[in-house]
Amino acid sequence: MTGLTLPYWVPLGPDATLDKLQAEAPEALTADGLDAALVGVGLRDGNLVACYSMERCAQVLIDGGASWDEAWEYLYHNTFCAYVGPHTPFFVGEEGVTNAAA
Repeated sequence: MTGLTLPYWVPLGPDATLDKLQAEAPEALTADGLDAALVGVGLRDGNLVACYSMERCAQVLIDGGASWDEAWEYLYHNTFCAYVGPHTPFFVGEEGVTNAAA
């Protein structure tokens, strides 16, 4: 497969914040309401993008009153599969977050 660039990401650390993301990648788009799930900055096709934990995204919705099923269904249909251009955030499983922080 030529011309395919796989997404890579690096953790922003335990103090991952939108301010830190914007300092590293001002062009990166963010996921509304999911600030607590931000874990790093990623690289997709040469563009810096925000990187979120899928499990932490679900927890944000659960903390807001959604059931586990509602949270995951919403995220899969409206967030994880959304593409809004080259700076679209990407989402990683918590195992990837834990291993990257080690």
